[in-house]
Amino acid sequence: MRSMDKTGPERFSTPIALDRDLFMRRLIASLGHLNEGILGSDLTGAYIMNVGLSMGAAIEEEYKRFWAIDRSLTLDEYAHVIVDLKQKIQGNFSLVSKDAQKVVVRTTSCPFDTLVRQSPSLCFMTSSVFGGIAARNFGYAKVVLHQRIALGDPGCYVTIHLQRTPEAVAALGKEYVPDLNRASPDIAEQLHLMEQVQRLRKQLGETTSRWEEVMQEAAEAIGAFDLDGCVTYANARWRDLVGVEGEEVVGNIFEQLVDAEDQAGIHQLLAQAAQGKRVSGHQFRLRHRTGSLRTLRMSVGAIRDDRGHIVGTLGIVRDITHEREAQRLKDELLTTTSHELRTPVTTIRGLTQVLLRGLEQGHVPSPEVLAQRLQLIQRETDRLARLSTDLTDVTKLQTDALPLRREHFDARSMVEELVTGRREALLKDRRWTLSLNLSEHPLPVWGDRSRLEQVLDNLLDNAIKYSPDGGAITVDTQQQGDKVQISITDSGIGIPEPDIPQMFTPFFRASNASTYHFPGIGLGLYLCQSIVHAHGGTITVTSQEGQGATFLLSLPDASQQPVEEEA
Repeated sequence: MRSMDKTGPERFSTPIALDRDLFMRRLIASLGHLNEGILGSDLTGAYIMNVGLSMGAAIEEEYKRFWAIDRSLTLDEYAHVIVDLKQKIQGNFSLVSKDAQKVVVRTTSCPFDTLVRQSPSLCFMTSSVFGGIAARNFGYAKVVLHQRIALGDPGCYVTIHLQRTPEAVAALGKEYVPDLNRASPDIAEQLHLMEQVQRLRKQLGETTSRWEEVMQEAAEAIGAFDLDGCVTYANARWRDLVGVEGEEVVGNIFEQLVDAEDQAGIHQLLAQAAQGKRVSGHQFRLRHRTGSLRTLRMSVGAIRDDRGHIVGTLGIVRDITHEREAQRLKDELLTTTSHELRTPVTTIRGLTQVLLRGLEQGHVPSPEVLAQRLQLIQRETDRLARLSTDLTDVTKLQTDALPLRREHFDARSMVEELVTGRREALLKDRRWTLSLNLSEHPLPVWGDRSRLEQVLDNLLDNAIKYSPDGGAITVDTQQQGDKVQISITDSGIGIPEPDIPQMFTPFFRASNASTYHFPGIGLGLYLCQSIVHAHGGTITVTSQEGQGATFLLSLPDASQQPVEEEA
């Protein structure tokens, strides 16, 4: 089938070799088995109509093949078929008019000559040819013979309705729709085969459409490769992996999309699949258009043709970047938590053993030494308690079960009480100075006071811990539009710029924190952010390494909250 319609004068040139003698021979061959005694009966008319429908289908296909089209005929094309075919069989038809609803044709002679007067049902032959073509291309056809040479009229006047209009319904005539139940056996078989072909084509189209839909919506990236490793098919999921649509991936050598260190492994993987081996779980890295690397797991198998020959490979790829990161964080959590637990436990056990050994030997330490050792045990116990609380809270956050007991309170007074308590705790160590700048007016907040105190305690702990040489720590509270803002600024080691975007990621710790050997497992800021977000607020950090850091909390002003929220 040619891909484009013909245009210009040659469009309506003669497409088929059909003359009057050939037409008559076809007719005689189709009617030869009928007894001449029933040539004028309804049975003969029905049979002739079915012969015309079958012939019309064949003629229509010849015209379409010649014009190189695989769609329905247009009105002009259909009108041309009528006039062209009638002239070829000496019907001498002329086109009177045509529009979207009907085509009107007139003739002064009949291709069947005197035969048509002997068997008027022969009129059904040509009318069913054109009615059948119209029904297939316009969805409906009704042929009305207003004048008939077979009945002694001076000419023939025919209207072919193309739409089921009131005029068509009211007119006398025959609707031309292939009827398998009424068709004679040989014609019924032809029509049945035609119907089967159309149904199979439709089913194939639906199956192809469903397959394509499944492939495009699949959770995994699916790709097909030829034996040279060139991508011949890629579904939509590849956009997430490489940053471009699957169609853009097609035509690339897959090995070249992979990270350079993993290309040899992919080459070997596809080679194994091309030999008929199935390989599952191969891990490699693929570079996204942004430059980031994705860790993937791929399973491959051979694609075979209908003779069993391997013609390519099929790969199903799953992005496991997040899984790998989660596993890395889990491993890091276990390692860090183990270390964090070991330090206080070792300290507590060592001090306890010293005290017990002294009591067993009758050596009672002085009150000052005993108090110092008990305070150290208490500090390490508090550290264990905080670690246990953090781990419990993280578990609750993962299941969205962190409870909030909301109430109305003044954030300004909450901050003032916390800072006052911290100042008293820092009296013995004068390395740090703690300043407080309070807003002039109360700062109403609707939230869980104990959880917000937990956030501020954590931030103050960090300000002190990450200022090992001491320095100024400043706490500010203010009203900023419809937000209550609390900031904590220290003059400690600061945060390296590349680390700032990840500071609120679970288990992440700034690179300089490890350098200074500060204790911690990287959950504090993650918990702070989660609690603040649960209150509808935000928490941000600004810092320069070596020049301290500022953490800023923004919470909704409770005076802007609807009254019913307090219930």
